[in-house]
Amino acid sequence: MQTLDPRTATALIRLQANPDFQLYQSWLTASLTQADESNRRLEGPALHRSQGSALALEQLLKAPQTAQQALARSQRG
Repeated sequence: MQTLDPRTATALIRLQANPDFQLYQSWLTASLTQADESNRRLEGPALHRSQGSALALEQLLKAPQTAQQALARSQRG
């Protein structure tokens, strides 16, 4: 994923308070749990694809924390 610019980071931080965004994050969490469970049963190329999906979901779930860190870095200069 691209590095967050300050405007995008600020927007993402504000979104955290939105109930719809919180619902979206819950859905991502459930999807990650499902992917992790699938990874235990898969092998070969199917496992690799599923692991990639799980990593992408993790990045999306960590985005608000990443945004806070990016904003702090940009404010420090």
